[in-house]
Amino acid sequence: MSQQFKEVRNLEAISQTENNDSVEKQIEDDAETMAVANNQKFLAILKRSRQRQKTEGGISIEEMRQRLGLDD
Repeated sequence: MSQQFKEVRNLEAISQTENNDSVEKQIEDDAETMAVANNQKFLAILKRSRQRQKTEGGISIEEMRQRLGLDD
């Protein structure tokens, strides 16, 4: 675990934000973002996915909605 992540995990919430989300929740979200952004396995998956998208193409949002049964 990176030192930055350890430091962020050890912080405590001391106030509320305007929309009543606790600072602790924001810290958890930031820590999760940092963990994912620094995960080499995850970054490799993203890289492969982007390369595959370029070479093989993808599907439209409409097609994805249809496959998931989300069409109205």
